[in-house]
Amino acid sequence: IIWKWNNPDPEKGRSGGLRMFPSAGSALGPVNYSLRYFEGWGESFVKEMEKWFGHAISMGGIAEFLPNKDSFVTIDPNVKDQYGAPVAQIQSFLGEPELKSLEFISKKSKEILKASGAGDIVEEVSSYDFFSATHVFGTCRMGNDRETSVVNSSLRVHNVPNLLVTDASVFPTSGGGEAPSLTIEALSLRAADLLLKDIKKG
Repeated sequence: IIWKWNNPDPEKGRSGGLRMFPSAGSALGPVNYSLRYFEGWGESFVKEMEKWFGHAISMGGIAEFLPNKDSFVTIDPNVKDQYGAPVAQIQSFLGEPELKSLEFISKKSKEILKASGAGDIVEEVSSYDFFSATHVFGTCRMGNDRETSVVNSSLRVHNVPNLLVTDASVFPTSGGGEAPSLTIEALSLRAADLLLKDIKKG
């Protein structure tokens, strides 16, 4: 994993952290090869498989998704789940910072692959082509302003002080793509300590 660019302002003209990594996920097994790397049928397919199988790699990256007013979650007015509850509607918009990060990841991926001796690049896709999210953050973000946040620094909902939220929804931003599990655990322990102190106070 490359952490070099994982900070809020990694280089001039682009905001938001990111991390990059090699992967063989899209190149595992004969089916993935036949779908992505070559065509053919019968004998020609076997020859292509013998030539290319085991000789492909992917390069990818995960970038920070900065808060913007055009990305939000609402309740669907019409669609319900199997239990009769309304489902969530996700509105996701890639702003200029995200597009710059995608361009940066694309450029660096090509440079790294070329320096590694890779030949043809046969496929290039991003969140601009297909919506994707590895970890979802920010729907109940933490902050001091009741107008722009849901919980305070003690993880209490501003308008419902007896309600605490301790999951990834309180994160103001996704960061550079790190798994949030340990931070969620730390926030939960902190919230529990604060809650216990309040209970002892009566």
